[in-house]
Amino acid sequence: MLIELNTIVYYESNFFGMLTWIIGSFCLSILYLQRGWHKNTIYENGVLVNGKIIDWNEIVNYKWNNGYKEGLFKNVRYYELMVTLPKSKFWDLDNKVKLKVSYDDKGVVDDILQRLAN
Repeated sequence: MLIELNTIVYYESNFFGMLTWIIGSFCLSILYLQRGWHKNTIYENGVLVNGKIIDWNEIVNYKWNNGYKEGLFKNVRYYELMVTLPKSKFWDLDNKVKLKVSYDDKGVVDDILQRLAN
């Protein structure tokens, strides 16, 4: 009976700490779910990566990979653009981002990158 009493007292004394941990974990999971929901996208102002727009002049380096074909029933052709971003925050583990660029839009994106990227 002493073991059960000790367990009850332990959980009663740590109730607010455990409740804070549960609420914090829930909020972090919503944040990471929201960040993962956004796809990396190329805009006129820059590149949208993990919900944050990176300006064109912040891009350190970029490289085009070969053209790819996707889909069984639809003929979608695209290029893969590997963009290197600066490491500025301690939680950004990987500063290389892969972007799919339409086969027809490669020339336009390449012109912008040559003109505006470092």
